[in-house]
Amino acid sequence: MLDDPATLGDPARLFPAAIGVRTAGDKEQAGFLYLLARLRASRQALLEQGDAAQVVSVMTMTAAPLILPELAADPALARRVVDRVLAWDKARPDPFRERALARGGEAAANIAKLEASLAGLPDQVGTRLSPDTLRTRLAQAEQEVARIRHSQCQAGTLDAADLAAARSRIERDAAQLAAKHPLVQRQVDGPVRTVRVGATELGPSQLPRRLTLVVEGNSGKRTYAEVDVAPVVDAQRRFESARVALACVTGQWLGQREALKDVCVSDPQAVKPAEGER
Repeated sequence: MLDDPATLGDPARLFPAAIGVRTAGDKEQAGFLYLLARLRASRQALLEQGDAAQVVSVMTMTAAPLILPELAADPALARRVVDRVLAWDKARPDPFRERALARGGEAAANIAKLEASLAGLPDQVGTRLSPDTLRTRLAQAEQEVARIRHSQCQAGTLDAADLAAARSRIERDAAQLAAKHPLVQRQVDGPVRTVRVGATELGPSQLPRRLTLVVEGNSGKRTYAEVDVAPVVDAQRRFESARVALACVTGQWLGQREALKDVCVSDPQAVKPAEGER
């Protein structure tokens, strides 16, 4: 997943992977994936209007309480993780970093601030919280991890080790559906140029049950495709398949939507596929 070209264009995909790895018990790799996701998705948010900043905010609120307390409790672990992130990031391309540096000025300065903030994290995390607060945060993180693990390890739930691959497959299938769907193509006035995941609503096993896809056409028009997902996990807790179906297309980006409501219902301008067209 790290070297998947889709992750270059949508680094927020690494946030759920970090949660899955943390649930599986690998605290160092979880910290690596989380900090890498935050760094690269924050670069994207600096350059792109619309959903990117909100996705970073939501995923940070979800993942940080599970992962950062461990780094705060162990400065050596925090330094090791940050060094890994910076080395990995430097060795690989990032289209958002490259665009910002080419633009120069404020964009390049903001990129430098993000990287400096990450580099200084190990010196900060251990001093921000009192010992009592840190113990409380660690206990809360372990309780939440135990809750997630219990819900994921029952019969019929996906093995956490397979989560990243299953999510990648679901996202790929959903993107292919959106790119080829006649309703989506009508909304962007012709062929689709790019599709990326804007938001994910998780269901059992931390697999998507609804994906919000940001779709751009060759025409330059943008729409948002809401795709319902019905994953199938076999008796051995392995991912088998997922049915993806278009729920609707809408012009409302995440920041414009009514909280906790299905945009396909709450947006009067949302367009649902005809019967048999999903």
